[in-house]
Amino acid sequence: MKFIGNIFVFIIVSVVYWLFSNNFSLFSIAPNILFTAAISLAILLKPVTALSFCFFWGLYIDIMGINAFGAYALIYTLMCYAVHISKKHFDFDMPIPQIILVFVLSVLTFLFYQLLSVIFANINPLRLKVLFIDPIINALLMPFVFAVFYYLKRKSKIL
Repeated sequence: MKFIGNIFVFIIVSVVYWLFSNNFSLFSIAPNILFTAAISLAILLKPVTALSFCFFWGLYIDIMGINAFGAYALIYTLMCYAVHISKKHFDFDMPIPQIILVFVLSVLTFLFYQLLSVIFANINPLRLKVLFIDPIINALLMPFVFAVFYYLKRKSKIL
């Protein structure tokens, strides 16, 4: 039953990400629902399940984009692994550590993606407004997304 719930959550979050990125962007910046969902599940779930979600969401972003294919799958997988390692030392159940974690990982993800794009695809899709605004939007969104996934895991037992 959890497998079907996981597939349902994957599809719903992917559709919500697509809707937000296409319809609710302001100055071509939209909240990255998949990023915050991936971090939330990396905090809440066991490593194999969380890594699966993160890898396939990264692959989904790669399929939707036109730049370096596979970069987001690699980045999301490494990000999930880093969260799993660091949650042994930090308590990410509270909003302030979540906000700090998402802010730092948003900046690192952006910089690592730029590096991979320059090295492997010989393109430089540097957008500074994304570097300065996107981490703040993601960090402010994180406690709400985490609360939804916390409810799905602990209360309704879907995840």
